Amino acid sequence: MNDGPLVTFALFTYNQERFVREAVEGALSQTYSPLEIIFSDDCSSDRTFDIMREMASTYTGPHEIVLNRNGSNLGLGEHVNRVAEMARGELIVSAAGDDVSLPCRCEELVGFWQASGRKYKFIDSDFAAIDEYGREIKLLDSPTVVGPIDEMLRTRMRVRGCSESYTRDLFTLFGPILPDTVNEDRVIAFRSYLLGGIGNYSGVLVLYRLHDSNVSRHHGISSYTFLKESAWVDRTLLNVYLNNRRDLACAYSLGIIDKRTLDDALAAIEYHTELLCDEIKFLEGGLGLKISRITKHMVNEPAHAVRWTAILMCPSVYVAIRRKETSDQLIVHAKHVMARLYGAWRKARGAKERVKPGEELLKADNFTL
Repeated sequence: MNDGPLVTFALFTYNQERFVREAVEGALSQTYSPLEIIFSDDCSSDRTFDIMREMASTYTGPHEIVLNRNGSNLGLGEHVNRVAEMARGELIVSAAGDDVSLPCRCEELVGFWQASGRKYKFIDSDFAAIDEYGREIKLLDSPTVVGPIDEMLRTRMRVRGCSESYTRDLFTLFGPILPDTVNEDRVIAFRSYLLGGIGNYSGVLVLYRLHDSNVSRHHGISSYTFLKESAWVDRTLLNVYLNNRRDLACAYSLGIIDKRTLDDALAAIEYHTELLCDEIKFLEGGLGLKISRITKHMVNEPAHAVRWTAILMCPSVYVAIRRKETSDQLIVHAKHVMARLYGAWRKARGAKERVKPGEELLKADNFTL
């Protein structure tokens, strides 16, 4: 395809020398043309940029290659802004340095975009999860759900960020995203939503790699650390709302939304910001603060209150569920919880010997749930 619009394939990297070679191969193998490929590194301390530069130097294909290495570590938000300034393509296809894009990715996305009359300014797709060795784990094909604006704000624009692509004019209209942004996909998708919607391509175009260095991975850490990291995640979502506020004001000034939509959206952001702040207080606070947060939201947000109660009563089981661990692992966690309850019951009944948490039940071959 040579008569289509210029597209930019942007590969964002940072300390991913283990996986970046496959990511670069995926970029260079794209079948779409005309294509600008930007290899952009956020000042890695390992050989990530060197590998990209070496591979780019030996490339003899039709695509234009642009190399960029930030002079200092900018962080994801500012890195995305930097690449948006550099890009010349009308559509930017984003990729991470540890994932793999299939050769047809750009061609399929452009075809989908053109067929929609270029209605969508943000498009994601299905993807398959792979492990650190490239073995497929599972297919993830749940499409992004688009609904009323208050619902989109409640879910904070949950999209399939590893497969995101977006038009460059989202940055021309709304300006750069806030520098401390971590969830850039949610922010950019919300801009597209305000302008008419989000496109979902049905079909796997990306292999999303799951490994210990993923920001969203929590395997092998304690319940205490997991909950502290959950509070950090909530703070990154507060940043999404800060971006949303600014983008709503911009959309209103450009006549994209009316005053009622603006006011309703800002009220929804205010409500959900308060809820997030209370969750952070719950996750980081002591017992008294945890109980007060549960009580406060028992009527208006029962789902949150129940979830927080589960965290308070059985943190290890809750953490296991959030990690999506196997049923066998969940059973082990449940056995420990049951053992603690059983030990407390025996103590209350005046048992002479002390039961160590989990000792008897874990040794019992016939213990089942």
